[in-house]
Amino acid sequence: MTSIQRLIFCFAVLLLGATPPALAATFCVKTSAEFQSALNTAASNASNDNIFLTTGTYAVGAQEFVFNSSEAYSLRVTGGFGTDCFTQTRNAALTVLDGLSQSQILNLTTSNIVELHFLTLQNGSRSGSSGGAMQVDGIGNASQVLLANNIIRNSSSDYGVSGAIFSVAGTVTLQGNLVTGNTGPGGPIYIGGETRVAVHLTSNTVVGNAADPGSPAIVYVGAGSDVPMDASNNIFWSNTGAPDLDFVGGAMLLMNNDYQRIDATLGDGSSGNLSVDPQFVSTTHFHLRATSPLLGIGTLVPPGGLTDFDLDGHNRISHNAIDLGAYENEEGIFADGFEM
Repeated sequence: MTSIQRLIFCFAVLLLGATPPALAATFCVKTSAEFQSALNTAASNASNDNIFLTTGTYAVGAQEFVFNSSEAYSLRVTGGFGTDCFTQTRNAALTVLDGLSQSQILNLTTSNIVELHFLTLQNGSRSGSSGGAMQVDGIGNASQVLLANNIIRNSSSDYGVSGAIFSVAGTVTLQGNLVTGNTGPGGPIYIGGETRVAVHLTSNTVVGNAADPGSPAIVYVGAGSDVPMDASNNIFWSNTGAPDLDFVGGAMLLMNNDYQRIDATLGDGSSGNLSVDPQFVSTTHFHLRATSPLLGIGTLVPPGGLTDFDLDGHNRISHNAIDLGAYENEEGIFADGFEM
């Protein structure tokens, strides 16, 4: 394109009132203070924002990390980066947001999209309200959330949901997450009735959480009857006090899951679901043994889509097959030595 052509194009854009695509701002974060500062800036800078967290532990201060934005721009927080933020190790265990058993960890309000990738949220605590680890609230119908390849563990609430609560109008997608060791009157995951677009639960491992016997389920979905809801390739096991799955408003499509207890009607097309011992490496180490019946039996085309990597950063699909849960049992999968 010549200079004259570029001038004509720009003039045409102005005449038509077209809006140029939004720029993206990137933050390289190394400390808790820098993380909160980046969240503050991202809330009002009229830009889509990427916050890269370097490996290490980010402890909350006097209160949880807060993001409160009414702008129509997205926020993506990703862990595992080196000090220069040019290289990344895809392993959720390497970047830890720690509530120190004193505070909720993340409190996010958005009118657009919020994404979390390769993070560990641990030791969150909330008194008098739900969401010991985190909560995401939406403003308007465009609000939505994606959690992919994260660990939510050892968090609590004395009121309700011990782990994460989502109250957004758009799509809620949980892919490849490990949810474990969370305790409270309610289960560790609650997806509220505000959701009016879709709910996708894919390749998550939800294990070893505790709730009161009469509470909603370990994973509770309260979306409306006309909302597409699906769960594929998940493991729901060894959770106490409530059914593993509970959803209201409509039936959920369940494909190739392993669960112990369910309190819901399966949707049309549900198939391939099991109730068998997953054969984890141990009660605190949730990779699958080589003898597990859950190896290679997942659907490759779940409605909610697949992540490219598992929690350790290994390829999600190997030999044209996928395992259930958050980890792939590939050769060398234990090389990092990570245990819970």
